[in-house]
Amino acid sequence: MEAHPFLSNLGISPILQARSPTPATFPSALNSNNASVWATAVAETPSVKIPLEDWARCLKRYVDICEEQNLFPFQNINQSRNDQISDFLSEARQSIVSYLDKSKLFDEVKITAATRVVHVTHTGFHIVVFAKSTINDPSFEQWLQKVPYPHFNNVRTADGHWIKNLRPGVKMFVVNGDPESRGGHMPQRWHIGYEIECSLFPEIPGNATPSKSELEKFILEILFMPVLRQRRPKKILRRLI
Repeated sequence: MEAHPFLSNLGISPILQARSPTPATFPSALNSNNASVWATAVAETPSVKIPLEDWARCLKRYVDICEEQNLFPFQNINQSRNDQISDFLSEARQSIVSYLDKSKLFDEVKITAATRVVHVTHTGFHIVVFAKSTINDPSFEQWLQKVPYPHFNNVRTADGHWIKNLRPGVKMFVVNGDPESRGGHMPQRWHIGYEIECSLFPEIPGNATPSKSELEKFILEILFMPVLRQRRPKKILRRLI
């Protein structure tokens, strides 16, 4: 069996990757004080008889339990950099939730499917989170500029985005069309979301040099999703945005 790089970085050998996790197969890159947490995660995650999927589900449950109990999931050697990123993401999330609650943006706009994307760059990474919405009101763009809220910039950017800067590295955006391309002009194509830019690279436990896709997976699933779940806007309880 070919080894999965993400699991290998966590100290899980190819032989173990070919089998479903057990309490005894505690990954070496996890916090050695959390062996009992790992055992709980394994017990609470029924096997689907696909080892790689079992590992992914157990690791997700392990991180969730650590979050609930305020425990760091990984060995102490990697805490400093990742803690800085987690703190930055928590502060960014706080700014976003505060703005959404005060602006009541989603009282006026109903959203559907939420999307979360991580892009690693040469200077760090940025996270883009957005939801789709159908807006037929022709005065919507004028309403976006209303003071004190929503108070988006009164001029769209060259790529068709309406922008509201919340703090350095954190901004809301509204665009008619693909969030990562130029805007369009269809009521069904509105996207509303935010972008977080961070100038730090995370440290993935393990000795191997992680690939770009592994970094993005780690940032999204291990560092960002717990922050996203922890605090939600008052009017958005069913979707993680």
